[in-house]
Amino acid sequence: MKINGLEKQFQIAGIEINYNNSESGQTLIIDLFNGILQPKQDSYAIKFRVPYEKTGSNLIREMRYFRVQSPTSITGNFEQGQLQSNVTMNTNTCLSATFSGSAIFEGKEIVISEGIINHIYIYPF
Repeated sequence: MKINGLEKQFQIAGIEINYNNSESGQTLIIDLFNGILQPKQDSYAIKFRVPYEKTGSNLIREMRYFRVQSPTSITGNFEQGQLQSNVTMNTNTCLSATFSGSAIFEGKEIVISEGIINHIYIYPF
């Protein structure tokens, strides 16, 4: 994906399914990470939520952005109106989606473009 025009490669740092009692049912949560933690932290972390086993346009409910470039950090949530997404596969074995969006956090515009996730789970849910 690109963040403010700079190409960044992310690794999946975590996957979980939350069960809730609302009409949406289960939520798939994906944690992405890019960067270094030592000796001076320079990293990005992105967490997003999508209804589990649903496909279609603009299903990503929330995308949390966290950027640390020692000693400062920026954090914020892209909300549904600030995101565009297309989830094409969302099963117990894999997730495939594209996403982009823009928002202003702490006075700085953050533009994410060309976001792509194609991931096969090591252990099916």
